[in-house]
Amino acid sequence: MSELDEHVRLSEPHLVRLRAAGELRRFTAGEVLLEPGKLDYPFLLMREGRAEAVRFATPDRQEIVLARWGPDEFAGEWSLITGEAAFLATRATEPGLLYEIPRERFLAVLSADGELTTVIMRELVRRRDALRASGGAGSVEILGAGQSPASYALRSWAERQRIAFTWLDVDDPAGAALAHALGCSRAELPVAITPTATIRRATTRQLSDNLGIAYRDVGRTLDLVVVGAGPAGLAAAAYGASEGLSTLLLDGVSTGGQAAASPRIENYLGFPDGISGEELTSRGLIQAQKFGVTVSTPNVVASLTPLDQVIRLHLTDGTEVRARSVVIATTSPGESDSTPGST
Repeated sequence: MSELDEHVRLSEPHLVRLRAAGELRRFTAGEVLLEPGKLDYPFLLMREGRAEAVRFATPDRQEIVLARWGPDEFAGEWSLITGEAAFLATRATEPGLLYEIPRERFLAVLSADGELTTVIMRELVRRRDALRASGGAGSVEILGAGQSPASYALRSWAERQRIAFTWLDVDDPAGAALAHALGCSRAELPVAITPTATIRRATTRQLSDNLGIAYRDVGRTLDLVVVGAGPAGLAAAAYGASEGLSTLLLDGVSTGGQAAASPRIENYLGFPDGISGEELTSRGLIQAQKFGVTVSTPNVVASLTPLDQVIRLHLTDGTEVRARSVVIATTSPGESDSTPGST
């Protein structure tokens, strides 16, 4: 069993608050309580019986059980907070009862209870980190060529977004075996295999859409949109959301900007011993999402139109986002940056 199988113990007061927010329902042995690929899935708190977290079989991997949960334990990982698609299935191993809390209600419970928020969010982050380091990452696989710019772009985006994925190089034995199993040629690389699709010639936009990272709440007027997800943009989004503003963070490539590629940052406030760009980006992303920031990449902002006290952001894919305020945290024209937030 992996590190994902370690469990946090909720106190009785925590359990009482969660049970009060949930709806009690029965389940049967073998029932799939959570399908992989499901968006905005509910918080599942076990009352009686047992369930397991399962990575279903893929073309090159057998099914594997990564965790088991019993009474007073809960299913799910960091995507509970972000609303991304579930990476794993949750399947009952014996009949029982559970409390089901719709995601929006679950987030409301957390926002009203700082102590409970700390306990649950720390556990959800730990589970995502364990997934990224374990066989559970095989729930999303990226097959590509090491020297291919398209493959590198997709892999880099997934790393910066903290996606639980496995990288396979087509020139290595495991990658070649997967390419053979898929009947895929080099011309079709990169290929992304997710719980719900096999995407040939995959782009970051296609994978983002499939995993539920693309912006979906079109039509809503937001309090704040931050364009550019480098350290400044991540900070602006986190500060805005921490004050209760509905906040969306957009970037044309991925989170982190130039800083994410730096092996060591020595001059960032609060880290006197230095920190890697990847870790700084990861911490900033977690903090922003903790406060409720919706992070959507890749999204390029083509233009802004102020109208009737609302700013309309026109994205290059045709999407229109409406906001009461906009912070532009991109590089200045002419500066070199591999991750611009807009054009």
